[in-house]
Amino acid sequence: MGSWFLSCGAECAIITEGASAAADAHWSSVAGTPTIETSIVRSGSRSHKFAANATRAGLTPPVPASQSVLYFRHYLYFDAVSQATDVTLVLGTVAVANNFVLVLKTTNVIEASFGSGVAASSSAAIAANEWIGVECQVDMSANPHTIKWRMWRASTGWVSQSGGTRATSADTFTAYKFGQVSGGPTSSWNMYADDSVGFLGTTTDEQYSASTSKGGSVVRLLPTADLAHSFTLGDFKDNSGSNIATSSTTVYQLVDDSDQTSLSDYVQQAVSHTGAYVQCSFADLSTGGTPRVVGVVSTHHSSGANANEMHLRVSDDGTNWTNVWGDWSTTGKDISDTSAHYLTKCLASKPSSGSWTASAVNGMRFQWGNSDDIADVPYIDGISLEVDVLDVSGMRDPFGMSGFFGV
Repeated sequence: MGSWFLSCGAECAIITEGASAAADAHWSSVAGTPTIETSIVRSGSRSHKFAANATRAGLTPPVPASQSVLYFRHYLYFDAVSQATDVTLVLGTVAVANNFVLVLKTTNVIEASFGSGVAASSSAAIAANEWIGVECQVDMSANPHTIKWRMWRASTGWVSQSGGTRATSADTFTAYKFGQVSGGPTSSWNMYADDSVGFLGTTTDEQYSASTSKGGSVVRLLPTADLAHSFTLGDFKDNSGSNIATSSTTVYQLVDDSDQTSLSDYVQQAVSHTGAYVQCSFADLSTGGTPRVVGVVSTHHSSGANANEMHLRVSDDGTNWTNVWGDWSTTGKDISDTSAHYLTKCLASKPSSGSWTASAVNGMRFQWGNSDDIADVPYIDGISLEVDVLDVSGMRDPFGMSGFFGV
């Protein structure tokens, strides 16, 4: 079974690496100056914007090692086409040779290829000012390497495209990047990305299906209520230094930031106390469709740079737990920095085991704390779930309104 490495609709507003180690970060590397857009969006209220400039803007999430089959889905929007040079939109870097690239050609078609071999071009040119979807599987596990993919437009729905191949020995992926990766204009051109997911494994068709498209939206869920906490008065404080009551019903309000780069309010574990934690639940899904991956996104910083630790775990039923940061026992996550740590972990299955369901997502809650090292006090500033929800099976979109409704 492979691993999800990306489930992001830009709703968290995180657009920099922060202080996190690359393996834990929301973004392990950020090139150029991508920004958060609030006017041109496919679903929700934000998208990623990549404005043309000489430095090229791109986002790189951390990826698992030694994986040979890449799956991804992006929805993309261009405010201009017919550019003078080709633009690389997605780059799958490999260990040996012949990276995978998704390219917007000067002829306004999308092309998927390995830089040589048989390229796979979309069957029709795209236009400016429309959302397009790309769902793709790239298999480098054997000779030849192969590409399967489809493209979505409001006027056509999902349409399978011709595949691509390259005759060469097996290889593995080492990095993944999307945006204006290379080429294209240096001004007066903008690309937007929304509802992005990525998966790496060693087996084909774990996520891609030749018969069924997997369009969808990445829905963000914020904390909305406190559940039963477990600590002694004085263990936890708010950002003003006031004690949080053991019976508090407002802890969630300290970690429910719409913009998750904010460090203005937070919860701090002020006393070393294993077994102590605060606990909150998340909002329910309000859209139809089946969830297939849940990203846990949390923001943290500390009172100083001395080593510390914290633990974070999640559950869909209050009994079975998945450790997100730390092991909820002896080894926690060090977040010793006064600047923000932006952390992300994608969960392929629910903590109680099995595939995600809407009811399991609606049962999600988190516990945070359990620290026995507060040499500099650890904080949690924000937390959210980024859930990829597949389109309702069989849904038709004859009027091209899917971007408006976020389906």
